[in-house]
Amino acid sequence: MNKTTLLLCCLLSFCVLSLSATAAHALRCGHVLVSVGDRKFEVHNKCGDPAAIEERIEYQILGTPDRYFRSHPGYDQAYIPIQVEEWTYNFGPHRFMQLLRFENGVLTQIQNLSWGYQ
Repeated sequence: MNKTTLLLCCLLSFCVLSLSATAAHALRCGHVLVSVGDRKFEVHNKCGDPAAIEERIEYQILGTPDRYFRSHPGYDQAYIPIQVEEWTYNFGPHRFMQLLRFENGVLTQIQNLSWGYQ
């Protein structure tokens, strides 16, 4: 195998891996892409109203690991509240439904669900 063929194979492999990694972090709504890091209003402008919205507050431990607090009994763990919204989109029976997770208004996760419905 010559150097040109080897280089071409490596480049093609890199491109395929890059595309598959991007697909896990993006969703196509019509002719536009929604990506992790987009804000709620951007997603709404691109995809419209979701089929369902769930809202809740989750608490995340701030900073220091738990073992620190066990060895320093005078300190309490600090928790910060995170506003979580999960939007479900149903694009019909020929596509998977999508679950979009927002934390404090920023899209953090896109997840495939089951097949959509009419």
